[in-house]
Amino acid sequence: MTRHCRRMSQPLDEHSEQQTFMLLPAGLMISVLLRCGLDPIKQVYKDISRLHRRDRFLEQSAVEVHSWTMLIKTFEHANSRQLTFWGALETAILTPELLSGTDAPEFERIWETMFTLLPLFGFDDSGRIVTKNRHVPHNEGWAIPQKLLRRVFQLYQDNEQQTASFNSYCRALISRCHYLVCQWGWLRSTSVVGVIFDFFGSRSLAHLRNEEVYQSPRFLEKLGEQPILEVEADDFCFHIFLKLLAISIKNLERFGSYKDIRNLVARTIPNHNRLYLREHTVHERDLAALRNHHDLIGTLFWAAPPEIRPSVAIIEKLVDAASSHKEACLINIRAWAQLARFVVSSGEVKSSFKPFEEWRDAVFQQMLVQFGNIAADVHLQQVNLSEDKSKWITQSIVDATIKKNKTAVMDVLHLSLTASLDVMRCASDLEAATHCLSLRQLKQVFAYFRVSPFELDWSILRTALAVLDTFVSRIEDFKASHHNQQSESQLLESAQADEAFCALGQEISHSYFSMARCLLSLPIEVSGFRGSATADKAWCVRQVTILSARMGIGFINGSLMVNGGLFKLSDMFKSGNYCLFSDQLQAMGPSHRQHLMLFISTLLRHDFDDFSDVDFDICEMWILALVTPIEHWRIENLVGIQRHCYANGFIPDGMVNLPTQPSYKTNQFLFEFAISSMRKKLRRADPQTRRVLSVEYSRTLKLVMRQMRNDLSVTYEGNTSQHQQYVEFVQGIISSIKAHGSDICTIDSFFLQSSREYYHPPIQDPQLQIAGMLSYGIRIEEGDPRAAHELFYLLFNNFKHALRKGNLAHDVRMLWEGMKHKSILAFVLGKMLPAILRVSFLDGSSYPLLDVYTEASCRLLGGAILPRQLDNDDLPHVLVTIRAIVEGMRSMYLRGEVLTGSRLHILRQALVVLNALWPSLLVVNAERPGDLCLVDIASAMRQIASFATAAQDYLRDLTEMEIDDSPDPELLFQGLGVGQPLIFDEHVTSFTTNMVDDIAKTWIFGPERISVQMPTKANGPVQDSHGVKLVNWVVKDIVCDIYNQIRHWYWQWSEFI
Repeated sequence: MTRHCRRMSQPLDEHSEQQTFMLLPAGLMISVLLRCGLDPIKQVYKDISRLHRRDRFLEQSAVEVHSWTMLIKTFEHANSRQLTFWGALETAILTPELLSGTDAPEFERIWETMFTLLPLFGFDDSGRIVTKNRHVPHNEGWAIPQKLLRRVFQLYQDNEQQTASFNSYCRALISRCHYLVCQWGWLRSTSVVGVIFDFFGSRSLAHLRNEEVYQSPRFLEKLGEQPILEVEADDFCFHIFLKLLAISIKNLERFGSYKDIRNLVARTIPNHNRLYLREHTVHERDLAALRNHHDLIGTLFWAAPPEIRPSVAIIEKLVDAASSHKEACLINIRAWAQLARFVVSSGEVKSSFKPFEEWRDAVFQQMLVQFGNIAADVHLQQVNLSEDKSKWITQSIVDATIKKNKTAVMDVLHLSLTASLDVMRCASDLEAATHCLSLRQLKQVFAYFRVSPFELDWSILRTALAVLDTFVSRIEDFKASHHNQQSESQLLESAQADEAFCALGQEISHSYFSMARCLLSLPIEVSGFRGSATADKAWCVRQVTILSARMGIGFINGSLMVNGGLFKLSDMFKSGNYCLFSDQLQAMGPSHRQHLMLFISTLLRHDFDDFSDVDFDICEMWILALVTPIEHWRIENLVGIQRHCYANGFIPDGMVNLPTQPSYKTNQFLFEFAISSMRKKLRRADPQTRRVLSVEYSRTLKLVMRQMRNDLSVTYEGNTSQHQQYVEFVQGIISSIKAHGSDICTIDSFFLQSSREYYHPPIQDPQLQIAGMLSYGIRIEEGDPRAAHELFYLLFNNFKHALRKGNLAHDVRMLWEGMKHKSILAFVLGKMLPAILRVSFLDGSSYPLLDVYTEASCRLLGGAILPRQLDNDDLPHVLVTIRAIVEGMRSMYLRGEVLTGSRLHILRQALVVLNALWPSLLVVNAERPGDLCLVDIASAMRQIASFATAAQDYLRDLTEMEIDDSPDPELLFQGLGVGQPLIFDEHVTSFTTNMVDDIAKTWIFGPERISVQMPTKANGPVQDSHGVKLVNWVVKDIVCDIYNQIRHWYWQWSEFI
């Protein structure tokens, strides 16, 4: 009938009458079907959804489904906009009484009817279910949701004092509309969107009562990614409306319905005028409405095609930054960030970002102007107050007001910079990042940090530096991606990166480097950072140092022109726009030296290695860093320097990665390794190179000492405990220089005497005797032929000074400390002690010399807890000592002299030395029983064993008889055979001769004391010759001791063999 009417040309009023007539049977059928209920249809859905069911067709008993579907298909074939199934259903179920009532269950019954019948639209003309229906506009029944929504919203407007469940019901209604668009593909939602928009518009876009909302919907924060437009559990009514609006526009765009999009955009642009002045109190509800206004226009901007979008100026002008409240400005900036991120991420930055750039710069500039005028405005307000009111306004109140207002402005400035940073991070390439960068913003922020104290917060500078860091990283990444490619286009792109660096240098160099110099001159807290402001300060200082190094590399590679010449690294070390470090290295304080180390380390980490135009060496910087007070030591600042020095042999393999917790012990070890490396390089170099290196290393060590002097003055003014620790560390460093570098440079006299900043506890070695010993030991190891004689004279003279002063214990302590070093131990066991034993056996009056070396050796070999273990390299030196003892026993036996107390004491000390060697010999014998040197030692000790076998019986008899007479040499040494003469090397022989001659010439044997005469300077004062007291020997006690020593030695010998 409908088709027939459409084919016949009839007046419109006759068509309308015919369509009205046709709706009568349709309405009658709908009424009948509704009286039958929807339960049979629901049961059919339930049956079909069962997984075990195999038949995929409707049973004949499903009369209601057949009837409803037939009715729907009838209206589809009618193909009339005025005559639709949903229109007929609306007429049947939406009665005037229902739409004017408040029966919520009836409203829900209508919604239930709609959603129950919706699946029936999935059947085609043959009765099959079509999974992907083509869109049929006539199948959308928006009039029913529209009228239901309008009624519910009208009830809300009539009485806002609704229960909390009413809000949930409104949320559910809007969610259903969203579901119709998202899941059922209904396109033309303008009517429903208009109803929802009008409802919120009548409320100035405020949220429903009792809805506490403090942020934009989540999808607006992710416009640059893949925003989620499905309804989420925490979405509020207005946020669901925005998602409905967005997905409606996207669906319309997919079907090419640009006219509908244009109408929908125009329909939903608010025309509210808002003004939230900073002088007024602004309520959270008003701010939420302003946020919703921004979110609505932002949603339209994102969802609509570019040619239909609302103008950026609409959302920009919602807030006047110059006069608006802080919270309003923050909302406006967040809206800018949301849309700017979208524009940048979508690749539209070149064509669409310009308005956003102008918007951002305008807000930032207005806030800076406001920040600068705050103090004047507050004082003007104070002046304009009446006399009665102004007398209650104190200066503290004025200051607090100024501080409060400045804090509010700084919050806006900080968020603006943070938003710029977020947008910059969304840029996909260098070109996009360049458009996102606001050099004007950065220059204005840097200008506020050129002179201390600073007006702006550290957090603002931190964010500005993060923006600059992100941009510099983009340039570096862009250049690195084309570094190894040689095509013409890629070379041009690499040049583009260099040009970006040069443009950066020309635009912000003055303000940036002025700020950087000011920051690097600030004092640094070394006791740990407390609070966010101090942490921001520390981060800014560190970041400025790193950024300066990276930009310096960029300026050099980009051939930046400076004062008519190319930019060089040295420009950052001399006065000028680019200067960072104007002081000399050794004049820098320990805290500021950190910045230089980090700067150089950053250069090295970014593969910059041309330091030819600056007056320092990288390895020199490493060594200077090692002697810095530990509280100013930062391993993270030295990573690049560390790797460079490792490659140059100044760091051992096992310490490529230093521990994160620094210690003086580790630093001293690394310093000793570095100075040892210097010695090796000098020894291996040719004469010409050696001269150059010698000058260079001498300069380095002198700088080390000069720097330590300055640092001692700094630490002296601070923590006493830290200063004491540093003093002890410096003593170790000076000892290392004396030991390893005595032939490179001399020790500064400052470190050889006590002072206010540098002092020596009594237990220490102020004259560096131990270090002096070690220096000769190192030279002996290196094969220096003169070193052995020089070390002998040093040790012998040290003893004579101690003898003259009567302080042999000091010499024992120095000798014991020195023998802890392998080279000194080898010299003593292999040369010095054998010579002393030979001298002592020849002249018993020299016993003080043997006493010193015996006590030092026993203290070393005995150990504090466990005996010290000699290794295989020490055995040849042990053999020399044993042979010297054997020779001494033979000489006593052959001379046949009376065994006085001093001579018996010499024998006793020799046996003490032999017994001290047993722990090491027994261990070596167990580990390497066939060692050739051990065989020679055993051969030498067999003679001592023969002596011990016979001497034990004789001495036992003497001790049992308690006779005070001296032992008979013939009987004591009767077991000692006289073999071939023992041969010693030239050093032992020479040392023996020198000591014998010196004892004869300079030693003074008085009735009560032994002393020594030391050479004096011409016209100098006569030296005090105190000496040591002669020992009153008790022969009986000595004999008893010798007997016990022999018994112990022989017992160990039985274990050895």
